[in-house]
Amino acid sequence: TVGLQATPSHALRRAPQHAAPLATMLTTWWEMRVPAALAPRLKLPPSPVPTDSSLSDGWELVVVPLGAAWLVGVAWLVSSALVRKLCRKNPSWTSTDEFGLPLYLCASHMWTQIMVLPAIFLLSLACANYSISGWVDTASSTWFTANGQRFWDWCFFYVFGGYMVEDLIVFRLGPMLLLHHIGCLAGLMFAFVVCPAGWPYFSAGAVAFEFGSALLNLYCLYPHSRYVLWAYASSMTCSNAAAGLCCAAMVLSQPSAAIGAKAFSATLTGTFILLRQKTCNDYVRKHRRAARARRKEGGGGHQRRRRWLSLPWRRAPSAACKST
Repeated sequence: TVGLQATPSHALRRAPQHAAPLATMLTTWWEMRVPAALAPRLKLPPSPVPTDSSLSDGWELVVVPLGAAWLVGVAWLVSSALVRKLCRKNPSWTSTDEFGLPLYLCASHMWTQIMVLPAIFLLSLACANYSISGWVDTASSTWFTANGQRFWDWCFFYVFGGYMVEDLIVFRLGPMLLLHHIGCLAGLMFAFVVCPAGWPYFSAGAVAFEFGSALLNLYCLYPHSRYVLWAYASSMTCSNAAAGLCCAAMVLSQPSAAIGAKAFSATLTGTFILLRQKTCNDYVRKHRRAARARRKEGGGGHQRRRRWLSLPWRRAPSAACKST
């Protein structure tokens, strides 16, 4: 908790706008007094306004950008509720999947997984001039920037965190999904706060994971489609491989990071990959067993041939037709 010094003047007050036009649109700056020893750890820029020397003993005046990124998170929450309400109107999506969640939730999650999170990731990359190394340098040096360069990083943090917290609060999750969401939140906090230099790789890995989860949701909506099954199986395998590469890049790109931080990142990502791939393989095997049972029950290819021969254009002409 950051301490505020009780002074006759306001301890927290609006700072003069001294940033670039982009930051002026996205950020409101506020002055705050913090202990001088704590200021470097918070990575907050000093205030450009000179301070009274009688008030500066052991304290430093810094500026905190209370930006508008959280408004993107609020907008996502509102739009997510609207999308969920629309999906709920579909009568075929009122039942539950194997995880105990309603099918309309699978449908409403897909737009966040396929559209929202990838879009925010690309906007963050664009702010770094499409340079991962530049993005790593910015993320590792500061949490807040005067030019709005980390605005979309904060948007990703709010949207992805809200995406997990919403499920935890609104829906009754099973044990596995509960652990999954807690693990996602732990990884989010770890990458953003503890190991910020790895934030770009975490964002890329999260987008890859969510793309595979989107195809799982599609398969839950259409479990009897062979084409959806193979699309899900291939996308899940590719997304797991991509997330594993992102984790490896995150670990290898930070040789000075603590061994414990690297082990935590690798263990959490590896656990997700193994469980997700196991679930995918189980679905494929289950679908194959069901298909074999249906073929055996229906007589296989011979039964299909008999059905084809019984179609109208294969039937023998009637006696009336023969007499003519």
